Amino acid sequence: MKKIVAYVGSRRGVKSNTFYFVTRILEQVKSKRNIEFDIVTPFDHNIQFCSGCQFCFKNAYCIREKKDDLLILQEKYYRRIL
Repeated sequence: MKKIVAYVGSRRGVKSNTFYFVTRILEQVKSKRNIEFDIVTPFDHNIQFCSGCQFCFKNAYCIREKKDDLLILQEKYYRRIL
């Protein structure tokens, strides 16, 4: 079974036209193929802004990753790829 994660970046979240259209498209695909889908919006997770410290460039991970939900999102995306 294929799994799709769609990120809708609209500030209106689930009330946006983009969210509505993405949902409709994925439901149509799901009716014809055997897939699961998950739609993520900025309001679903607490993600902090980049501080520009460049720690990630030197150490290959973000110093803030334990303070927000970035690891949760990375797990969703990378699990789908692998």
